[in-house]
Amino acid sequence: MPDDAAVTSEELAQHAQRGSHKALDALIKRHKSDAYRVALRMCGRPFDAEEILQISLERVVRYMRRYDSRRPFRPWLLKIVSNQARTFLRVQKLKSLFFLSNQEHVPEPMHHSNPGKEMHQGHVRGLVEQALLALPIDQREAFVFRHIEGMSFDEMADATGASAGALRVRTHRARKAVLEYLRTEV
Repeated sequence: MPDDAAVTSEELAQHAQRGSHKALDALIKRHKSDAYRVALRMCGRPFDAEEILQISLERVVRYMRRYDSRRPFRPWLLKIVSNQARTFLRVQKLKSLFFLSNQEHVPEPMHHSNPGKEMHQGHVRGLVEQALLALPIDQREAFVFRHIEGMSFDEMADATGASAGALRVRTHRARKAVLEYLRTEV
């Protein structure tokens, strides 16, 4: 196998499908930060994102033989991460319904004392993350894929199974909701 940097993810996946542990390691290393970022934006907490990432990577290893190397690898991986995040969030929601002590998962709104003062970039990022957590999961996923991961609508469609048109609508609604949230918090 040639130098890992000169090989596409899809070629690495083909080698991994044939049993190359080196190719699989290189593939995971190449996409791990993207996968973690999606998990974090979907669930909002680093510890939970790590758990989602580990489960997702286990699934990648387990289902690598099912991957179609004619399609881009990154959307396939991010679909797995997104599905795991959705499952995780459903379980958390059920737990919070049955166990009221699980209130630490609800983000507290951040208020600042001087709205006219220029905001620090980290504070704005925190507000955007709070806005994302308030979105319905489909809109959150679309926003994260489009605006944080920079995926095209076609890549998003590959990753989610939704049509590009539906994803445009979800992204638009999510962006509108995030902007409205920011307007009310600033």
